[in-house]
Amino acid sequence: MTKSYWMSTHTNPQWRSSKNVRLLSHIEDASKVYWDAVIVGGGIAGISTAFWLHQKDPHLKVLIVDKASLLEGATARNAGFVTCGSIEHFRKLEKQFGTEKALQLWRFSEVNRKLLEENVLSDSEQDFETTGRGACTVANSQEAADLYLSESRRLTNLGIDVEFLDRSQINARLGVKGFEAGILYAHDRGIHPLKVMDAMLTKTEVSILENTPVLRVEESKLGVSVVTPNATIRAGRVVLASSFQISEICRNQRIPLIPQRSQVIVTKPLPLKTHTLCYHTKYLCYFRQMNNGRYLIGGFRNLDLKSEQTVEDGVTSKIQDALERFFLEELSDDSHSTNFVDNRWSGVMGFTPDGQMLLGRVPEHKEVYMIGGCNSHGMGLFFHAGKVLVESFYGGKGIPAEYAPSRNFV
Repeated sequence: MTKSYWMSTHTNPQWRSSKNVRLLSHIEDASKVYWDAVIVGGGIAGISTAFWLHQKDPHLKVLIVDKASLLEGATARNAGFVTCGSIEHFRKLEKQFGTEKALQLWRFSEVNRKLLEENVLSDSEQDFETTGRGACTVANSQEAADLYLSESRRLTNLGIDVEFLDRSQINARLGVKGFEAGILYAHDRGIHPLKVMDAMLTKTEVSILENTPVLRVEESKLGVSVVTPNATIRAGRVVLASSFQISEICRNQRIPLIPQRSQVIVTKPLPLKTHTLCYHTKYLCYFRQMNNGRYLIGGFRNLDLKSEQTVEDGVTSKIQDALERFFLEELSDDSHSTNFVDNRWSGVMGFTPDGQMLLGRVPEHKEVYMIGGCNSHGMGLFFHAGKVLVESFYGGKGIPAEYAPSRNFV
């Protein structure tokens, strides 16, 4: 199994000794209790939901069940981008839904960032390894640069806080080579995802059961049963937050969650020069430089989409070589450098056919809900998504129709 940079640098999580968190040693400890809510999956989607349940009612009995050790899945393996997405992502939303709805979905991610800042990142005693604000979508041709100039003006008129960067500004502010221009969105930021999740858990009163796979959920007049290999856990409500495994647990293949692997490298420390998150959409590539000088580079799955549509953890020479070449050609001051990679890993995410997450009640169920299918934007969506999901339990109507699980059912 690959191990991410985040996992290697955050080996003593505070939540394991927190007075708010009860770590259960045996399945019997969970099966003897009737839980108000059971959350299946202990990544950012599940932990965010538990956090907001605790905020709503601190007396709720909430259990998180994870098939492995907590925070070893996709949340521990992403790039740490708290982002609305690239400018090309917004353009795709416009094409799919129109400008007004695209703006609403973009704002959903903006609220996500603000909620994280207010509720977690504002803790001055914690070092979340945040990097400079902003995310730049870069263009590598003059044609694309001309388009980005007009797009930056249009997006500004729409109320999105962007700035056009020409070639000289790209080189000066991002320290990258070979790009003609870029559009900088001012507010995205980079974080250490495991440190943020750790802090979130310590603020949440919750019980946790690790290394327990869930086989299925069954619903009756008495509530919801969460069936595991060794016991059944009973609850008033269940939230499925286990990424692409949600459809397996529901025993309903109409839930369109597709596993997609992404590969990442982290370099040795280098002089600081890139101060924003960056997207190069031609290669589905993203990169950032952390405060310690290391570059994190991920993407290029479009080079081998068939092989990357897998649940298997692992890296391949084809994509790893592409990541290394990108670093040498675009970021490194020494194009002949060797042995510059310190970490290699992969993570498997849940994708949906239309690129939008699944949030809300699972069709044909009364008290089974889902939060998943972030399409690689989990850090930019799920904290806010957990909040509106919990509010929906109490009559709230904040879930966008574009995220409804029913929309993709045949």
